[in-house]
Amino acid sequence: MKDIDVCYIDDPTDPILVSLRKININPFRYRRYLSTLEETTHITDALQAQL
Repeated sequence: MKDIDVCYIDDPTDPILVSLRKININPFRYRRYLSTLEETTHITDALQAQL
């Protein structure tokens, strides 16, 4: 299942499985979840720096 990823369309609490090809073709429709704690921390730090 390396060609499938978990993403969502509008509601992050409603996950769906979509092929990577479809996600890459429609990046504004299919939204990916943050995959690591490091990414989440980086984004949180950037947002706090803006305040």
